[in-house]
Amino acid sequence: MAGFAVLAVLGIMSGVFTTSLYNWIPIVEPYFKIAGATYLLYLARQISMPKGSKKESRDVQSSFLSGFILQIINVKSILFYLTVLSAFILPSNESLKFIAIYLALTIFLGWMALLLWSGFGSLFKDFFLNMTSHFG
Repeated sequence: MAGFAVLAVLGIMSGVFTTSLYNWIPIVEPYFKIAGATYLLYLARQISMPKGSKKESRDVQSSFLSGFILQIINVKSILFYLTVLSAFILPSNESLKFIAIYLALTIFLGWMALLLWSGFGSLFKDFFLNMTSHFG
């Protein structure tokens, strides 16, 4: 539930930020693209690197607070909202009512995507664990 709240807060903050800086977006867009591409390459590298032993990974305990903070600084979500707002919503109309409606729709679709992601993750958890034990 907290993840949904964080997505909504990120969407609203991105909406305010993007709307207020819309005229600056063409200037900073190349830097955002470089930062986003660098982050995705970093994630790809982290995924491709060999992991430690299973014992080490089980010793790590996650907390609600660490997950909440990680969700707040989730660069993928921030880039998602900035991209949607700057590429699709703001060029069409600058009415605050229009922006609020489409931002709410974007947040709702983000929630649905999160539900699908977590649902399929739960369904296929055993399948993925079996795959990694056979190939990893």
